[in-house]
This record gives sequence, structure tokens and C-alpha cells, in this order.
Amino acid sequence: MKTIPIKKTLDEQQLLIAQRARMSRLYAGLTQELLADRSHVSYASLRKFEHSGEISLKSLLRIANALGEEDPFLALFNKADFFSCLNPKLFKRPKLCKNGTYTPSRKFSEREMEEWE
Repeated sequence: MKTIPIKKTLDEQQLLIAQRARMSRLYAGLTQELLADRSHVSYASLRKFEHSGEISLKSLLRIANALGEEDPFLALFNKADFFSCLNPKLFKRPKLCKNGTYTPSRKFSEREMEEWE
């Protein structure tokens, strides 16, 4: 019987990541104080993270690096690297407008859009 995966809420995802980070810390034999020192993240921030899942991205990356777990983060959004290598003319950086929004650097023709589908 095939099971249907249940999508987790953002809060559940945060707590799951925090639990995994805690288990990784414990597996490495590190105390919260020692990991805080190695990762250059304050002890209070690390404690809060392990309890609630709340942390800045920069601090999370520092913790992951200190635990040797940075590879999964580098795999995020990797499709962008793949597509930008295929045709650099199609994937230029978008232009910032005066109102703070971005516009594409160029419009795609219907033929170009069909080629990418």
C-alpha cells in the first residue's frame, strides 16, 4: 500500500531542522557551549534555536559548517546553476526598477519558452 506523504507546516519544518541539528551536535559529542564557541553563534541563540527552531540564516549556516553539515545547504536551489550554464544569454540578472521591484532582463519569445519546456 502506497503512503501519501503529509506536508509539514513551516513551524514543523523549523522544529525538525532544530531537532536534527541537536542530534548532530550530540552525535559529535559537543555541548551547546562548545558548539556556540566553534560556530561563533551566541550560546543564547543556539539554545533558542534548539528549543524553538528560530534562528537567522547566517547563524544556521555557521552551525551547519561547525558540524560538517553544510552540503545540504549548498544543494538548495541548485537548478538555477544548471539552467544558467545552459544559455547565459537567457539567464541574465533581472533589473531593479525605481519602485523596488525586479523586471526580467529581457522578454522570452514563445519559441524560446517552448524550447525550455
